[in-house]
Order: sequence, then structure tokens, then C-alpha cells
Amino acid sequence: MKDVLKGTLNFTEEQIEELVKSIGLRSAKSLENKVDFLCNEYNIQPKNIKNMMNRTSVFLTYSQEAIKQKYLFFSGQFGFSKEEFGRLLIRQPRVVTYSTQNITHKMKIYGKALHLSPKDAKRLIISCPSVLSTKPIANMKKIVFLHKIGVSNKAILKKPAVLCLPANKISERMALCESMGLNKRQYVTTGCILMDERRVYARARISKELDYRVLSLPKKNYEKETGIDEKLIMELCEYIPELQEYYANYYKNMGIDIEDDKLIKEKMPDLYEKEAE
Repeated sequence: MKDVLKGTLNFTEEQIEELVKSIGLRSAKSLENKVDFLCNEYNIQPKNIKNMMNRTSVFLTYSQEAIKQKYLFFSGQFGFSKEEFGRLLIRQPRVVTYSTQNITHKMKIYGKALHLSPKDAKRLIISCPSVLSTKPIANMKKIVFLHKIGVSNKAILKKPAVLCLPANKISERMALCESMGLNKRQYVTTGCILMDERRVYARARISKELDYRVLSLPKKNYEKETGIDEKLIMELCEYIPELQEYYANYYKNMGIDIEDDKLIKEKMPDLYEKEAE
């Protein structure tokens, strides 16, 4: 990869010099070697490397050998391929800084709560890498809440990215989906719950018959299948401010408080006490 820093990543000499200095490398060549290693070893595109750098440069302070060892851990414990590890690095470049003991501890907690197979564990990590960076108690609250209102482990693991949502967003979007007549399995497993609530509602307004798969399609695919452009969808969104208060209070009126610590205490008291220490 010839002159990747200036040619492919469009860094100036000044930016390269500042970056090399900030991460404690000896030369620009050392930096280029690391970028080259990540691109070739884990199939990461240079543009993704730049996006990773914009988020944090800490992953560049680790040696190639240290990154290889972290890959071998994920490969041995969860069956990651090199490409899958590359996808994880793109989404969570700080993963190289996490201790293997800490990762193992957290995944045991999620394994117990969700009855994870090794394949499930890998899907959970790739889809929602924040499970490795946040305290388990925060995600356990979400899992217990989902269980309490009847969402199965199977449904959660179909779209594990639901655990990446803030707790209040989970309750808001679920209330919206239920107000449109979707059942819990459908809106979780199809990914409707992961979408912006205004867009889901507007798409449902346009469709005479609810198609859960179509509702959760990416913008480009949705327009191709329905012939409806994003401009019309967002115009419809302008007419639904009254929904905000409705879905924000939906579960509160049902007597379910997603922030209630009692949910997690009742389900997993040992975990609660350990995390509180």
C-alpha cells in the first residue's frame, strides 16, 4: 500500500506529523505499516481506518502483535474470522484496549441471561459491540425489561442491536410500534424498533397494509420497493408531534418503569450486588 496516509487517506504532512507524535510512534512509516497491517490482515478499507481514527487513535498505539493476540482471543472464544474481527474493530476500535478477563466476565453474564450459544455470542458482539464497553447491569435492565413485557431471547438475538439503544428509546419505540398494531416479536425481529420512530410511523401511514419487513428496509431499498421517496416520508413526519407524549408515557401508564432497579435486583441479585461494589 503505497503512501496510504497522503494518497488514500488524504492526510497532510502536518496532520501526519501531529498524529505520529500524539500516539507516540517513531515515524510516519511506522504509522503507515500499522494501517497497512489492519487493511490487509483484517480486510478493513482505508476509508474505515480514517473513520476509526476520527473516533479514537488509541488502537494505533497497540503493536501488531498485541492486535493479533486480541484477534486470537476472539477467534478461540467466539469463533471470529479475521473479517469479522475487522468488522468489530471498525465499529468499536477501542476493543483492543479491553482485557480478555473483563470480556469473558461480561459475556458469561449475558450468556446466562440470554442462554447464548457461541454463535449467538458472536452475533451479539458484532451487532452490539457496546456490550463489551458498558457495565452489564445497564444492559441487563434492558434484557429484563424486554423479558417482562414478553419479548423472548430468540427475538432479542434476531436483532441484538436493540441493546445498543438507550433504555428510554426502547420503551418509546416499542410503544409506537404497538400503537400501530405490531406485536412484540414482529417489531423486534424485523428491526422496526431500531429505526427512527418518526420514520417508522410515517412509513406505516403510507402503507395500507403493514409489511414489517418493508417498514425496516434501508432508505434506498424502501424507495426501490415502494416507489415512495424519503421526502414524502419526512413530510408525513411533520404531522405527528402528538405521538411524542403518547409513546413517552405508554409504559409508565402500564405500570412498567424501565429505570426501576427492582427489575434487575429481582432477576439477578448477585450480579446487582457485584456490579455495585
